[in-house]
Amino acid sequence: MIDQLRSLGIEKGKPFSPDAATQGALNAGVARQIAKWAEKTGLAIKPPSNVAEAMIQCEVRAHLATMKGSKLGFLEQYATNPLVASAILAAPKFLSGLTDAEVIFVKQRAEQHVSPEIAEARAATLKALEQAEHGWQKAIDKIGERALT
Repeated sequence: MIDQLRSLGIEKGKPFSPDAATQGALNAGVARQIAKWAEKTGLAIKPPSNVAEAMIQCEVRAHLATMKGSKLGFLEQYATNPLVASAILAAPKFLSGLTDAEVIFVKQRAEQHVSPEIAEARAATLKALEQAEHGWQKAIDKIGERALT
């Protein structure tokens, strides 16, 4: 394990400042893992398997598009229903009239319903990636400040 970390430039007591290639490789690794989790939880968007499913999904999107006011109550109640989640996630959001935040809400609820442990791991991974990117930017800024002095 320590050799793997060292190969990335992570060593105890030394600052971690990966080059662009290493950052790209780390980001690609995170993206691959998230894709694996999505596949494992069944969240990979699948088209309807028959005409009846296609029509139901169309009706769900039409219902959402014509709803007045907040759609959150409907989404909270039905986001874990596979047909509703597929109707929302498999089509462009303008067909249902949902915002980006509402689509993300549906995706997260469906993921938590299917596999809570993977949802937690995914959230922790994304948080760690965000923190790493923030740290890299701070390191780059510090290097830039030192170069100017």
